[in-house]
Amino acid sequence: MQAEASHASTYRARKRCRSIATSEGLLSTAIVNILDRENKSHTCRLLLDPGSQKHFLTYKLPNKLRLTKRPVNLPVTGVELMQTSVKASVMTSIQSRVSNYSATMQFFLLSKATNWLPSQQFSLKNIKIPSHVKLADPKFNTPAEADGILGIGLFYGLLRTGQISLLDDSIILQNSHLGWIVGNHEKPRIIRSAVCNVATFGIEEQLAKFWIIEQGPEENAMSVEEKACEEHYRNHTRRDESTGKYTVRLPFRDNSDGLGESYANALRRFHSLERSLSRKQETKEQYVTFMKEFLELGHMSEVNNRPLLKATIIFTASRGNEAIESND
Repeated sequence: MQAEASHASTYRARKRCRSIATSEGLLSTAIVNILDRENKSHTCRLLLDPGSQKHFLTYKLPNKLRLTKRPVNLPVTGVELMQTSVKASVMTSIQSRVSNYSATMQFFLLSKATNWLPSQQFSLKNIKIPSHVKLADPKFNTPAEADGILGIGLFYGLLRTGQISLLDDSIILQNSHLGWIVGNHEKPRIIRSAVCNVATFGIEEQLAKFWIIEQGPEENAMSVEEKACEEHYRNHTRRDESTGKYTVRLPFRDNSDGLGESYANALRRFHSLERSLSRKQETKEQYVTFMKEFLELGHMSEVNNRPLLKATIIFTASRGNEAIESND
């Protein structure tokens, strides 16, 4: 009688363990090494998801690794066409803990990658994992956060020959470059919650936004100053047909009557410059060479002491007189 009770108890325990192990679709995770900005390795937990077209990390990990973030604008679409927008990405490398495998890739950054995986802990007591098997995630049965997602661009390249079925085919071990990953066969039942990590990026939407930007605004709204600038250019631009040079009259926001008498100030500054250059022979030679070249190129001309109009006496264009400057 006691033996029968013990047998029944063992059967119930095994059945309960099997029920827990298969109570949800077991998503495959792996513990890998990831490199920081100084190429030092750190461990992280990643979800292996062939339903994702891109690779993702949570912001917390790149911040810890001090990786350089690059701005992006990537709409990511999931189930029921729910969409989120990714604003940053990083480049880094991952390395396997159990082999020489490594890969460098772009990760897009999310606030959160998934819920805790698995959603509830289950016992490994009746799951006899062979001794030669090195699991990609030794704690695959313990709920924990995932630091990111490895998508389809890498997923199938990770798989290697070798598959083991356990617990009446309800648990599947699949060999990979990251170690043996764990999944399960799901049986029909009542489901309380589910996780789906399908992620696609909308190329059509991206192209539509690109063309909208390229078209530019429908109306060219110009400010008063911009209109005045165009009008000034049309009315005061001259071209020398023999040399091909353009001459444009110096524009003023207001009239030039307020420039004042700038000749005395300009002459005083010129004499001050000469005194300064007399103490720096090398600088003086460079200055004289430059001014000669400026004169030869026709960018300035000699006045020869002829009478000057007040509006043309602007020796120092960036320093005005009597509270007004020529570039005001």
